[in-house]
Amino acid sequence: MNTQSLTFTRFIAAICVVIYHFGNYFPFNTTYLKPFFSHSDIFVSYFFFLSGFVMLIAYYTKIKSNNFNKLEYLIKRFARIYPLYFFALMLFIIQVVLFWDKNISIIDLLLNLFLIQSWQNDTALALNHPGWTLSVEFFFYATFPVLIAVMMKLSAKNNLILYSLVWFISQGISFAINKSYHPIIHLNSFWGGILLAKVLKEIERDNKLTWVKQNSNKILCFSVFIFVALVSIPNQIVDFGHNGLFTPIFAVIVLGIIYSDNIVTRAFSHPWFVYLGEISFGVYILQYPLYIFKS
Repeated sequence: MNTQSLTFTRFIAAICVVIYHFGNYFPFNTTYLKPFFSHSDIFVSYFFFLSGFVMLIAYYTKIKSNNFNKLEYLIKRFARIYPLYFFALMLFIIQVVLFWDKNISIIDLLLNLFLIQSWQNDTALALNHPGWTLSVEFFFYATFPVLIAVMMKLSAKNNLILYSLVWFISQGISFAINKSYHPIIHLNSFWGGILLAKVLKEIERDNKLTWVKQNSNKILCFSVFIFVALVSIPNQIVDFGHNGLFTPIFAVIVLGIIYSDNIVTRAFSHPWFVYLGEISFGVYILQYPLYIFKS
């Protein structure tokens, strides 16, 4: 399982989201590319999915050996995201006050400082817009120990049944209200990543992935083709993809990446590409402050 090759996909996802926000320029506004990038906010759900997958892979051994320190885990998670998040927030506020001569709502500031702005749609995009995803992500970090405690007690079949129920309910709500920023609605994406990692960790030991490994390149090509087609070709489904609808496809794409051995996945594992993946959070969270500075 080559999880290192997944790191660069974060950078791809971050760039696609940036283009979605600010890419109304050639070549992204051309007839062939515009349909895809006008829906590339879907990659936010991929961030959430990948976060759950990578976190369980990283902590699986400690969890299985009952050596998972919840407090230490939360401190590390907080230290990983908050400093840069805070810097981007302050940079945004300074620029808005200086360049746009606008006042900052104290309520909006407090909600953003405490990472709870996404709990209401009308405050989710207040201040540094991309920050709403960090609000959601921090909720995921807090619920991760609870999810793991439940999932480790259930069989693979029962885990799949429970997750499927959560996913269908989430999509039902999404189809009713369309785009939502509420963490609960996006939990299905994060949960899906955890579930895939748990299943793979458990069945990999029993050599039950022979067929997947032998056909991983085909699985990757087919799943990427289906995803790009669904996002690019006009249809009603893609308009509801923001809230985790594409989680099953993300699962197949990740499955294909981590077991494939081809020129693309080998390139993704190169230190230069891994580095780009590691700085993708900075690219993502600083996109709006840098756009303001440029303008």
